[in-house]
Amino acid sequence: MKLFLAGASASCAALIAVAFSTPGFAQSNNASDSAILQKIKRGEPIVMGHRTNSPPLSYAGENGADGYTVDVCRAAIARLAKQLQRKEIAIIYKPVSLENRLSKVADREVDMECGLTTNTISRARTVNFSPTILVTGTKIVVLADSRIQSHSDLAGRAVSAGRGSTNLKSAKRFANERNLAISLRETNDTKAAFIDMVNRSTDAAALNEISARGWSREDTKNAVRFLDRYLSTEPVAIALPKHDAAFTNAFSAAVSEVLVSGEGERIYERWLGRYGLGLPLNQFTREAYRLPLAFSIADELL
Repeated sequence: MKLFLAGASASCAALIAVAFSTPGFAQSNNASDSAILQKIKRGEPIVMGHRTNSPPLSYAGENGADGYTVDVCRAAIARLAKQLQRKEIAIIYKPVSLENRLSKVADREVDMECGLTTNTISRARTVNFSPTILVTGTKIVVLADSRIQSHSDLAGRAVSAGRGSTNLKSAKRFANERNLAISLRETNDTKAAFIDMVNRSTDAAALNEISARGWSREDTKNAVRFLDRYLSTEPVAIALPKHDAAFTNAFSAAVSEVLVSGEGERIYERWLGRYGLGLPLNQFTREAYRLPLAFSIADELL
């Protein structure tokens, strides 16, 4: 099944072909089938996986974890508590990395991953996903004094990107489509790709725009700028365990309530909008709030 969004531009073409259904998704709504829902009913805490260095989306903070995605997860957990007729649900915060975030969910080490994870068809074979909570994309980031002014200027240049990230896939596809001879250097983490660019180890970095803006706010000594075009348009969602479909359904319903109630937009404004990064809410994220859907983007579009 395909989703077509009215008014989609060329830069958002990646959203034209997406799959609603997660491969292998089990349609169980029976709470007794869910190990996670049962432990919550016993008063045990839920385990939230989060990134440590991806502000303002997911990072280690004074509250154990902070950021836009973390707050969306907290709001959904509060609504899940009401579903289960509990006063509250305690949360254990467990750091995850770019490389192990999905395996932590699949291996039952965390009950959800609240970071910056694009819902792709290949990833959906390993984990389930909540409705989309943010639509963002990859951009090329350079230092403010760089001579690189357009994507064609990347020819012969070194570009860093996080290993296993959708940013890396997008940069590879973009370079291949335009026959750009760029040297792609893989780093262990997306922040490491940003640091390589700032330290001039590479000429540019392929990064999620929101993460890069967050890191640039932390590093006031090195001004950066973004090349205009998005290399991808990506639906970000919360990774959930494929082995617990009833929990996926219950938590996804709670996420949907957060989005349609207006709470999602308030969280956005705090972290990413007028009180945070100053990024206006884009059309596709607004549509995701209005009509919550879990959909996977085809990997070849990244």
